[in-house]
Amino acid sequence: MNSLRLFGVMAVIVVGLAVAATAQDKPSIVTMAASKFATPPGFPACATTAVQHGDPSKGASVILTKLATGCFTPWHWHTTNEGGVVVSGRVKLEVKGEAPQTLVAGDYFYNPSKHQHQTTCIEACILSSTSDSARDVHYIDEGNKEISLEQALKLYAKK
Repeated sequence: MNSLRLFGVMAVIVVGLAVAATAQDKPSIVTMAASKFATPPGFPACATTAVQHGDPSKGASVILTKLATGCFTPWHWHTTNEGGVVVSGRVKLEVKGEAPQTLVAGDYFYNPSKHQHQTTCIEACILSSTSDSARDVHYIDEGNKEISLEQALKLYAKK
């Protein structure tokens, strides 16, 4: 099983680099120590990201996301296709129309454009995510109406 996870991590890294290669034509290495984490606009304060490659506001990118234990990102969707790998920790991923899954280091996920999902970090999480176009986030209520992050946190915290 560990070799399958390692293969999955390596496959996502290769795919992520291939996607991001269109945005930059020279090799790059970004160490964890050099990564500059900050909370991006529209995300809960318990989530920080660091761009590893590309520019998520303009096109294809690879980002690392750190989620504190208990960090909850309510129902939302992105315009871009999003793929990723859990680098460390455990995260509960809920995708509309699918059974909730608990993902651990090495597990891969993929959400096509506009597919609704939410996450809860069960144990200090680091995720590596790739996007094939500019990243955005759209939170939704139970009727799929777009709402603010603050409204979404209040709405889904009650449940």
